[in-house]
Amino acid sequence: PPLHMNPPPASPFEGFDTNPFAWAMEYAHRQKMWVRKRVHNLIKAKAPPVSLPCAAMHVRRTDVAMKADWARQHFSIGKYLHKLKEKGIYTKNLLLFTDDQNALEEALTHHPSYNWMYLNISRHRGSSGGYENHIAASDPADEVTAMLSIFKLARHCDSFVMGHSTFADEIYRGMVSKGKNITLLRVDEGLDVFNPSYTTSEEDLMESLASNSS
Repeated sequence: PPLHMNPPPASPFEGFDTNPFAWAMEYAHRQKMWVRKRVHNLIKAKAPPVSLPCAAMHVRRTDVAMKADWARQHFSIGKYLHKLKEKGIYTKNLLLFTDDQNALEEALTHHPSYNWMYLNISRHRGSSGGYENHIAASDPADEVTAMLSIFKLARHCDSFVMGHSTFADEIYRGMVSKGKNITLLRVDEGLDVFNPSYTTSEEDLMESLASNSS
């Protein structure tokens, strides 16, 4: 009797639970093995296991308020958390990406009920690094490895809260690159992104946090 054969798939990607174009683009632009190994080793050594479900949070501070013409606001961690709650996102598992050691310590001390997950790497404290020196890594290779690690870690989460930042935009693009539905929230929604009055926002935030602690 003739052999029964299943019809060929309409597409080589049929049956894949993914966006075929995104899959193909990621494969075409895949990192060299030594880069992937370096990212893997950094995450293994400097990041905790990611607890799910999680929300990702990007807090960009350091030099953002130093120039009046381009001054952006230093938002408290509480403002980011408020945005998540407004959207009905109550997960306690938060992946925190920040260039500011103050922001990390603020999260841990002022909001200890959350499970804060973060890369244990060097950071400047506030604007101490100076203008356009918001990354504390002394080795450019370490800097790039940390950035690639952030992109990889963020993909674990289903929501992302951020302020104005081109790097945060790239994090979000990586999160949705495989067709995953991500809830995107902006801490600066409805506000001026740039305003000369924000030049004092770093000091104002530090004073506010200190008074709330006393």
